[in-house]
Amino acid sequence: SYGKENVPVSCVNSIDRNYPEYVEYSTVRLPQKNVAVNTEPEFMTCCDCIDDCSDKDKCACWQMTIQSTACDRDQQVDQDVGYVFRRLPEIVLSGVYECNSRCKCAKTCLNRVVQHPMRCRLQVFKTEKRGWGIRSLHDIPQGSFICVYVGNLYSSEEANKQGQNFGDEYFAELDMIEVIERRKDGYESDVSDEGFDEDVEKSRDEIKKLLDHGFRFPSEENSTEEESSDKDFQLLPHQKTNVREGHQSAGSSEDGPDRSSRRKGISQVDGAGDTDEGSEGDLLEPKTRRGGFSATVGIAGPKSSKLEKPPQKFISTRKQYGRGEDVYIMDAKSIGNIGRYLNHSCNPNVFVQNVFVDTHDLRFPWIAFFASTFVRAGGELCWDYNYEVGSIPGKELYCSCGSEYCRGKLL
Repeated sequence: SYGKENVPVSCVNSIDRNYPEYVEYSTVRLPQKNVAVNTEPEFMTCCDCIDDCSDKDKCACWQMTIQSTACDRDQQVDQDVGYVFRRLPEIVLSGVYECNSRCKCAKTCLNRVVQHPMRCRLQVFKTEKRGWGIRSLHDIPQGSFICVYVGNLYSSEEANKQGQNFGDEYFAELDMIEVIERRKDGYESDVSDEGFDEDVEKSRDEIKKLLDHGFRFPSEENSTEEESSDKDFQLLPHQKTNVREGHQSAGSSEDGPDRSSRRKGISQVDGAGDTDEGSEGDLLEPKTRRGGFSATVGIAGPKSSKLEKPPQKFISTRKQYGRGEDVYIMDAKSIGNIGRYLNHSCNPNVFVQNVFVDTHDLRFPWIAFFASTFVRAGGELCWDYNYEVGSIPGKELYCSCGSEYCRGKLL
């Protein structure tokens, strides 16, 4: 580590006489071209605790961690998440918000963990089949903070170029937003790949077309104001059919057969939502409903003359930052810290946690490693890379973790 870590990091090779390749050591991430991380303290929530943030109910930072758990698929707030005396018992998918530079609490605060220098005494060593790895020189209790993962922070486009030219074996995606959204019901069927502005314009065009062509006012009849009422507004028979067919086929022309099949709703059964008004009700009522928006099957509520609103398209939180936004990539190939030497295991003893320290921007969490189990001295530290087999056509990567739960393949 060239003296940049709080504790020295030794290196041992009992396999051959090779040295690790030279890597410029850094303890902080380094944003590159087209990556703007707002680290201004004024844009972060802060607390005014004077008790080392021991009371979660009064600490604003701790409450951000707790209240953010409502974003998960259960949509319930978990009051027990976060650090327990600076240890993290389990992963918090919605992220951990640590106290920051604007907070009035001391540096000994119980909600300051990842921002402190590394304390574990780790050693880089040469493995038989998996190159260089990391092991601990002392016992590590469950939930203890180990280290962070830093390197060059690239935009998705720039990362593709770097991967093609120099390799992508040390890439780490900052995809916390996508991980949470994929867990929610209806994400696969309602997700929209388009930007927010485009959806708004499309909705306006559809409304305008409906108003221009779908309705008529019987101006040829010279009726008085008392005689003209709501019955004067009506759809022509052939126009009703167009409205019905247009509603069912929306989105199928652009998305192709695969995406359109995923967007199909759940067929209505047991008569729930049926109407007795005849053909007009049948024409205006869609034949299918999405599971997330339909009432309980088999229980028909009071009949209503109002048309049911079609389900809104799911727009990713990342798109709210801009139409061109994509996942950012951390690359530790040429510059990084000891975290780059953590190997993969199908039965890991380390888990990855997204932590917000110097910014509350959901796109730029810190990547931190915590012990998921008790690790004895000398044990190798490994985490699950979570690669998807078959995700990269023409590329295969076999696993050599040696675990009894080994999946055999990484890619």
